[in-house]
Amino acid sequence: MSHDPSADSQRCRRLALKHLRAVSIIYLIALIVGMHWPRLDLGGPDGFFDKLTHFYAFGLMVFCFWISGWVTGFFPLVGIGIGVCFLIEITQATLSVGRTYSLHDVEAGVMGVIGFAAMIQALGPVHGFRGDEIRTLWARISFSLIARPEACLVILTTGSVGVLLGGSMAIAIDFIMLRSRGVEGSNAMVALILGGLALGGPAMLLAFRSGFRFESKRLGQVEKLDCLESWFRSTFRSSFIPASLCFMGMWLFLLVFERLIWNRLAAESFLEILVFEEQGTLLSLILALGTAIYLRLLLKNLARRI
Repeated sequence: MSHDPSADSQRCRRLALKHLRAVSIIYLIALIVGMHWPRLDLGGPDGFFDKLTHFYAFGLMVFCFWISGWVTGFFPLVGIGIGVCFLIEITQATLSVGRTYSLHDVEAGVMGVIGFAAMIQALGPVHGFRGDEIRTLWARISFSLIARPEACLVILTTGSVGVLLGGSMAIAIDFIMLRSRGVEGSNAMVALILGGLALGGPAMLLAFRSGFRFESKRLGQVEKLDCLESWFRSTFRSSFIPASLCFMGMWLFLLVFERLIWNRLAAESFLEILVFEEQGTLLSLILALGTAIYLRLLLKNLARRI
């Protein structure tokens, strides 16, 4: 009886989704508990990081929906993400847990949802000569890797170590900065979250990349992916530079808009309720959109080259 490779592919996909959904459920539970923890102040003594935390927390929520296969497509992800942002803020105000409803928190969460959904959308198929074939092969190898519990354990452990190191460094830096400004209190919680994301995310990606190479060799698919090496080295001028110029253009537009127009609009009473001063959230949104442009240019370049 002949062996059906598609059956193994489907089995790996089911196991991979099972592992991804388990991790996503843990994150979503942590998000719900954190957002409803009594009198938890994520903004710290100066309140600077509060909106930034909401941006990344709800952005990662959308990412969990996507990698688990629960929600796909830009508009469904944005719609459900925005709905959850409003729902959590409403339950914070109605469950008597010492938290209050804030439209600014909803705004920051919506920005995170849009930014992460844009990056996810940028990874969608680009029809071209062998482009879809390579993308399908990459997904099959990734599912085969994530389907193995030991590989998942290595990736998660590497990410966890990165989170601890990044969070510890961020807490130390935040402590020094607050003391130098004579500010009492601590941003320890938000420093742990943001610092952990800054180092833990890249650490997981590097562990995944190493595992992906091993898995492609194990499956005997290395030769089919050789074209990706030369392709990626040639994308600096065709993808990275245009995306960087777009990012700088959006950032300059934000500065000009804020100085010439936004301050006047913010003075209007009907818009005052929508304005918050934390610029890090807007810069994070611009960074996410710039990354989405870069990812899309990469895939278009791949579709043209192979």
